[in-house]
Amino acid sequence: MAIAVLALLALACGSTGGSSSSAPKAPTATPSLVEKVYSGRGDRVVDVSDITDQPYTTAEITHNGKSNFIVKALDEDNESAGLLVNEIGRYDGSVTWEPEARRLQVKADGAWKITVSR
Repeated sequence: MAIAVLALLALACGSTGGSSSSAPKAPTATPSLVEKVYSGRGDRVVDVSDITDQPYTTAEITHNGKSNFIVKALDEDNESAGLLVNEIGRYDGSVTWEPEARRLQVKADGAWKITVSR
C-alpha cells in the first residue's frame, strides 16, 4: 500500500524515477535596463558614450530654469548629431537619439537632470 501511495505521489509530481526526454527549460533572460543619471546647473558637456551602444537611447530630461534650455547630441568629433531640446523656461520631457551620439551638450540657466536609459 505504501509503495502504491509513493508511486501516485511521484506521478502527481511529474517524477517517474526514470529519465525524462524533456529537460526543464531555463528562464529566458531579458536584457536588463541600464540607467544613468546626469545632473547639473548651467552649461556642461556630458559624456554618454558608455551607455549609447544600442540602436536608440532614451532620456528623461528636466530643467527648472527661466531662459533658453538647449540639449544637443554630439558625435565622436563633437559635431552635432541632433538637436534634442530647445525650449524656453521649465522643461520636462523624453527624447530619443541614435547611437552616433557620444556626448550631450547642455546649455541652461538653471538646474537640469538627464536620466539616460537603454
